[in-house]
Amino acid sequence: MNISQTIASQLGRKTLLMIGAKNLMAGKDYLQMRLGQNAGGWNALKIALNGLDLYNLTFYRIRKLKVTSEKTIDNVYCDQLHDIIENETGMRTNL
Repeated sequence: MNISQTIASQLGRKTLLMIGAKNLMAGKDYLQMRLGQNAGGWNALKIALNGLDLYNLTFYRIRKLKVTSEKTIDNVYCDQLHDIIENETGMRTNL
């Protein structure tokens, strides 16, 4: 299993559906996706594995192929992913 598949499995299929994830892009050490509407102003998210075996989350606001705003949260444990995504987007990640 590569890193992007591991990230997706840690989030879970239901979470990806609940946040409206689409256009998933897998890189060597990251998973990037577009977010559904009503995501707290953010419309893209990148989850990357860093050298400490933790995740860096970067939330983007993209308009016309230009990044207009971004926020990065570093050194996140896998069990914190859901809470941080909920806090930043205002969208539920589990039932």
